[in-house]
Amino acid sequence: IASTTSTSFAHRHYYGSSSSSSSSFTQLHSTISGGEIVVEEVDPYSDQAKDELAKFYEQNGIDDIDVDTAHTSLLRLTEQVLSWNQKLNLVSRKDCTASVIYHRHILPSVAL
Repeated sequence: IASTTSTSFAHRHYYGSSSSSSSSFTQLHSTISGGEIVVEEVDPYSDQAKDELAKFYEQNGIDDIDVDTAHTSLLRLTEQVLSWNQKLNLVSRKDCTASVIYHRHILPSVAL
């Protein structure tokens, strides 16, 4: 993540792509603490995550989707991946949380 002179900022970053539509999709909140950049992904269950999904759809001219239904479906998919990951190693078990699954796997798929 690029450094900044600001002590608190919101930085948008998409894991593994430079596509303009996807690069504005996953929001990471970063703060500089003791010279280190601390990155926190938005809680996928929060209203902020739902609002960001709505913004993404709007920015990309997708207006025939009910954001509440879409967000709920994406959260269900996140939970299914978490559940199945306990049985099969789908994604790294080391950092397999709802936030990681949602931001690094589910949202990038939506952006495609």
